[in-house]
Amino acid sequence: MWLRHISAITILAFILTPANALAEFNPIPPQSQAQRIETYTPPDPSQIVEELGLTEEQIAQLNQIRRKFTPLIEPLYEEWNEAQQELETLIVSADASETQVRQKYDVVEGLRSQISQLQFERRMAIREILKPEQRLPFEEYIQRFADNS
Repeated sequence: MWLRHISAITILAFILTPANALAEFNPIPPQSQAQRIETYTPPDPSQIVEELGLTEEQIAQLNQIRRKFTPLIEPLYEEWNEAQQELETLIVSADASETQVRQKYDVVEGLRSQISQLQFERRMAIREILKPEQRLPFEEYIQRFADNS
């Protein structure tokens, strides 16, 4: 049982990382992002693990999803964050042309779109693992976390 909770904590910690939470919802200025990441405290997932009644097989499948999507999402998020900061710099720069600002904006939006697509695919993969009666409580838990982060 203890191992089950550790695995679930690992899975939910990935799903609820500040990078994922920040990228999945409204864009936040880079300074606020850094502050939120520094003060981030992962939620205690034992309540939702118990509430959902996750099986060992489900936990193993969730771990597979984490291993699949982490190397895809995290580098894109870092690239998006850097491009977002560059965009903010260009916007206030006296030397940047409108074309340069618009081009950087297109890069930022393209990265945001890629991240959003991968997050959706991850969510769909999680949906397939959860039983129908587990889906709503899981989504409500994720929403509560997002509202509080």
